[in-house]
Formats: sequence, C-alpha cells, structure tokens
Amino acid sequence: MSRVRCERCLRPENHCLCALIPQLDSRTRVLLLQHPSEVNHALNTARFAALGLANAELRVGEVFEDLPRLLERPGYQAKLLFPADDAQPLQAYTAAPGDLPLLLVVPDGTWRKARKLLYLNPLLAALPRVTLGRGRFPATDCARRRRRGRCRRWRRLSRRWKPLKHQLRSRRC
Repeated sequence: MSRVRCERCLRPENHCLCALIPQLDSRTRVLLLQHPSEVNHALNTARFAALGLANAELRVGEVFEDLPRLLERPGYQAKLLFPADDAQPLQAYTAAPGDLPLLLVVPDGTWRKARKLLYLNPLLAALPRVTLGRGRFPATDCARRRRRGRCRRWRRLSRRWKPLKHQLRSRRC
C-alpha cells in the first residue's frame, strides 16, 4: 500500500514541505521544462521552484508542442539558462527602465537529459543563452561536483537568484 502524498508538493503527507515554501513575486517569468524522468526524483526541485515563484510555470515532457506559444509571451524577452560559448552572464540582464522583463527558460534534468530537450526542441536551442556566471561554481568545479552528484542546476539557481531579485517580495504561503 502506497503512502498518502500531499497533492501540492507530492511529498509523503507526514513530510509535507508546503508550509516552508516561500511565495516570491518576480518581474522575471520562469518557464521550467522538466524531463519526465525527473518528476519522481526524491527532491524534485523544479516543482518547488514552480511552487515558490509566483511567475513560474512547470511543464513536463521531452517534446513541447506548444513551445512557440510559451516562448512568444507578449512583453517578455526569452532567454535560455544553459551554458554556451556565447552565453551572457545573467547579471547583464538586470532590468533598465523600459527594458522588457525576462522569460527565463530553464531545462530541468541531468546535463545529458537537458541537452536532449534542446535537441528535440530546436526552438529552445535557437534562444539566446544566459548563464549564472562563475560565482561559487566555476565550470571545472561543477564538472567535479557533478561526478559526485553535488552540482544541480537548481541549487545553483537558488544561490545566484540575486541579479533578478530586484523585483522580489517575499511573503509566506
């Protein structure tokens, strides 16, 4: 017999984390594209990010048929959070008066699965890319941490959210 789960956070009911998830408003819209194999992952941090960010949306899949509609949100400039030689550090996109806010597209999965999402969705691969910058996790350090299972994209995102935090207001659920 399976355990009773919280319908919001999907954790076992006696380990529900809903009361601990802050509700953050942001000018930046976050589109989380989660690989299906990550849904039942024990931490499922993409789900927590979607629950905690008021302006976030979580989609699960490998091929996203409605991606053109999701990326063409009026009033937003879409950027892909994924490394590339020409990727700009996220700090460069702090909003100046009159600039469009970001639609930050974030693939969730292992690096291999995230690359697969880009391969299967050419519109994603065509987006301008941003990175979280070197900060605490330079690329070589991240590769070492990844081999040991310690370098997850969401941990880095949560630590490097400051550049976008200028529009955030924290309030409890």
